[in-house]
Amino acid sequence: MSITNSNDRLASIEGDIQVGYVEKNKRIEWSKIHKIDVDSIIKNSSTSSESDLQLEELYPLLTTYSIRPDEYEKLKVEDLVQLFRVSQLVMELKNMYLEQAESQIQMLESQLESREPSTTHSQIENLKQDITDLEKRNEKLVGELAKTEVQLEAEKKKSSAYIMQLQTEKGKTTTFSSTIQKLQSEIKDLEVQVSVQKDRVKEKGLEEDGVRNMLKGKNSEINQYLSDIELLTTQNKLLEDEVEVLAQELEATVLELE
Repeated sequence: MSITNSNDRLASIEGDIQVGYVEKNKRIEWSKIHKIDVDSIIKNSSTSSESDLQLEELYPLLTTYSIRPDEYEKLKVEDLVQLFRVSQLVMELKNMYLEQAESQIQMLESQLESREPSTTHSQIENLKQDITDLEKRNEKLVGELAKTEVQLEAEKKKSSAYIMQLQTEKGKTTTFSSTIQKLQSEIKDLEVQVSVQKDRVKEKGLEEDGVRNMLKGKNSEINQYLSDIELLTTQNKLLEDEVEVLAQELEATVLELE
């Protein structure tokens, strides 16, 4: 592809590109310009990667260089010739890069145009199948979610029942504890009464048999109270164990819900 063709291609799209030219206000660094060996670069163009790099580094400088009026008298023809030749090399290098890029673009366009429609059709069919599979999977997940929600609701109700039962059992335990405390208080009162009766017997000189019978009666009453307390204590212990089991089941249910 020639420079003319490249320019024609650029001209065809110039309406889509807004060109912004940089300001030319930097003094020319003549040492960098004269450092370029133009003849050597042209002679070894096929293996001059280092020289290409030098030209690439010069490109942004060339776009901002400016020859100022105070340099006119000092300039030599050799300087201008060297500047011109270096600029030619830089433009030629940029044009080669442009041609390579255009060639790659044309190759990619050709590959896209030569691609068989069946391939695209096959891809579309595969996408449709993927969409169908995803819809089925989504439907299955929705069904599983509904089942999980039903199970969760059942577990919540079961947990609520456990909580109510636990509260009931705690109430029973509190009642038994109150009853035990009351019986223990009554036993203390009876013991006080026995002690008082003994003192009275001693004072009044009652017969020994009468005292024994009275003590037996009181002892029997005390023993009955003690038996009641023991029974209530056993029942209270059973209730505490049952409450503990219910609490463990409730805790396990809460963990499952989480």
